[in-house]
Amino acid sequence: MLISITSGYESRVTSVGRDREGSNRNPGNGDRFRWSTVSRTRYRQRVMVVAVVVSLLLAAALAAALLVAVHRARAAAAQAAERIAALERDVATARGAAQEQEARASQAATTATALQAELSATRREADDLAGALRAMTVGGHDPATLWALELARSERRWRLEVSPDRNTISPLVGAGNPLHVALEIEAAAVREEAGTDVRVEWKLPAPLGPGLSLAVLRVVQELLAATAKEAELVVIRVSVEGDDILVEVTAVDSDGTSVAVTLPRIAGGGIETIQGRVRLGQAVSSVTSTITRASSRPSD
Repeated sequence: MLISITSGYESRVTSVGRDREGSNRNPGNGDRFRWSTVSRTRYRQRVMVVAVVVSLLLAAALAAALLVAVHRARAAAAQAAERIAALERDVATARGAAQEQEARASQAATTATALQAELSATRREADDLAGALRAMTVGGHDPATLWALELARSERRWRLEVSPDRNTISPLVGAGNPLHVALEIEAAAVREEAGTDVRVEWKLPAPLGPGLSLAVLRVVQELLAATAKEAELVVIRVSVEGDDILVEVTAVDSDGTSVAVTLPRIAGGGIETIQGRVRLGQAVSSVTSTITRASSRPSD
């Protein structure tokens, strides 16, 4: 562009110079010729200055456009970097959530395995205890059968020694807690036979199983036999102490003096007699409760 502008001006200057040269051929035009030469030189200088200024303006405009483009590119790059950082944070969050879910799933699987192992161990223990109890039964009868026979004996005793007449329905019929009723029958029979006031204090929260009920009833029978004829008042208390069943006896005479109670020595695992009480230990309780659970558990 600078070359074209310069060429245009030079062509005009050349044409003007030629006109002036033609006029300078005439006599007396020497000064005019010199003036045209100086003017042409100045004109060329001005043209060059204008061309340089235009070139500088074009360069400045080009630099400004380049700066704007660079600024926009940097802004776009910054936005892209922010977007990449946000995506990386989202990916990290998703990975953390996935790892947490995997950890929970692993913990749940471990818990399920432990519970399954505990269930298997409990079933094996129940089977072992059931076998042990079956081995201790007499004549192959289980505790439920022996307890049913003992309740039949208690009902007969109530009918013969306690009931006012034979037509009265036995309290054992439909009883929710047959052991408690059987103990009251024993107390009433002793009152009728020996004239001793016998009271039963029941402190158990729930009925016992057949095997343990039979053991408690037999222990109370022995305690009454040992104290009824020596005392005026006998109190039998049946309660729970820890995992054990505790049967206690208190006897006083007519003037309120305590009567020494001589307890029979009862041989057998899990049964302890000491200082007016009989403790049926955890071994008897656990066997009975385990057999009760095993008999009520549905078969696989």
